[in-house]
Amino acid sequence: MGRIKVNPEAEVRSFSPVKAGTYLMKITKSEEKTSEKGNSYIKWQLAFVDSPDRLLGIDGQALKGAPGNVFFNTMLNPDMQWNLRAIVEGALSQWRDFDANELYGKEITCVITEDEYQGEISNKCSRVVLNK
Repeated sequence: MGRIKVNPEAEVRSFSPVKAGTYLMKITKSEEKTSEKGNSYIKWQLAFVDSPDRLLGIDGQALKGAPGNVFFNTMLNPDMQWNLRAIVEGALSQWRDFDANELYGKEITCVITEDEYQGEISNKCSRVVLNK
């Protein structure tokens, strides 16, 4: 790799966690993975639908910076598909066979929690709420 020319005006951006609550999220990406125990699962990437100026940070004040992506894992084992069913029904309004690409761009309602890992707070989708 040769010399890289950088932009001296580039900003350092960090992602700010949002206050725990129920949010409308958009499915943006997915990746099939295997757990340490050998179980197959899908790691879904979700983005907040609301613009950052309408979200509150974990301190209850206006969000400082952009919210990061949020992730939600769904197991593929036939006896462990409850979260998979929730995200598919939430996005497609029915439980059926699907291609993951069908869900991209679809909106779902998620319960977002604050998660601490190695002293850093981030958000995760703890469950999908079905609108009945």
